Amino acid sequence: MSTTSSATSSFAAASSSSSFPISLPSNPQLSVKLSPTNYFLWRAQLQHLLRCYDLLGHIDGTLLAPPEQIADQPNPAFREWYGHDQLILMWINLSLTEAVMPHIVNKHNAKDAWDTLAAVYAAGSPVIVGQLRRDLHHLRRGTDSAHDYLLRAKTIFDKMVALGDPIKEVELVTSVIDGLDEDYRPFTRNLEARLEPVSFADLSSLMLSKELQLRRFRSAASGGASPQAFYGGRGRGAGRFNRQRGGRSSGRGFQQMGRGFIHPSFAGPRPMYGCPRPAAVGVLGAGPLGPSPLICHNCGGRGHTRPHCPSPLY
Repeated sequence: MSTTSSATSSFAAASSSSSFPISLPSNPQLSVKLSPTNYFLWRAQLQHLLRCYDLLGHIDGTLLAPPEQIADQPNPAFREWYGHDQLILMWINLSLTEAVMPHIVNKHNAKDAWDTLAAVYAAGSPVIVGQLRRDLHHLRRGTDSAHDYLLRAKTIFDKMVALGDPIKEVELVTSVIDGLDEDYRPFTRNLEARLEPVSFADLSSLMLSKELQLRRFRSAASGGASPQAFYGGRGRGAGRFNRQRGGRSSGRGFQQMGRGFIHPSFAGPRPMYGCPRPAAVGVLGAGPLGPSPLICHNCGGRGHTRPHCPSPLY
């Protein structure tokens, strides 16, 4: 009798001290539905919800049911407890997949339903943990984007934490780096050369930036670059990009504008330094007795002087 009265008084004290500023939701939006393979994630979700509304005692056994009647009168404390308990039972049912629901179809309070689900699905956790570890160690990016690849790795990590077998963050980072392909090889070498280990958050930021860089390179390579982008057309300013000492173009046998430039309009044999051999006597030609003694100080050729040099002034 004393035990019953103490339980009643303790529940009444708890009920009077706990007031809910907002009404309890009849259908909370639960993102994880219980299936045979995600029990610990589902359990963590429900526990957070029950802690939020101070109702965890209904499933962990710390908040027992008060007596239904006191002095042959309905007990208001029991009515409140029963209403909360049935609400929790409804939350549990709403968070189950159709394949799981038959296990608790005959359960009439939240704790019985909770304990039944734990007995059915918690026992398989060692097998699930082993599979998750294998998935993490054999992680490969494949055709996934950086975002999807990182999310897949983080999901495995979170599942292992929920299963009570967490791994260190450095192991997660190592598995992610090892699963990258050749496109990220210079990126991974730079990370491996670091003296300080990189965090998963920093790795995610660096990988997303690297992916954007790779996309820009691929876009530029697929689009191609026109010759005008490098030479800028014809005219006085056309050679500014290429006027470098000793520069050469990608075309075979064609020298860049600068010392020794050979303009395509000049025909006939060409002497040293690329200056045209003149055919007539005069300032630009050689005399009948041999090569002209005139030497150009612009291109180094013979037969003309710098003011009359056909090459661009150097």
